[in-house]
Amino acid sequence: MSDLDQFQHFALGIDALLSRVEQQLSEREQARLRVAIELRDDDWEEIARGTGVMPYAERLVALLRDAEAELPPGDAERLADRIIERLPG
Repeated sequence: MSDLDQFQHFALGIDALLSRVEQQLSEREQARLRVAIELRDDDWEEIARGTGVMPYAERLVALLRDAEAELPPGDAERLADRIIERLPG
């Protein structure tokens, strides 16, 4: 699979998950999820733990970590930016 195909695969997975987030979480919860994604290299679990945000945060952080391992440098950050831009802040 080419790098572009891999990027699109991750982007489609993220978009599908964000569609569910938009349907199932309140705007406030979506904003909390955004913060968790922004802090994905640090204390994201503290932001998400004990909330409806946690399952989505876990999945998105895992997708971004997989993207970091599989995609060229910078592509995972582009995916994270895609998430952050779509969630209210």
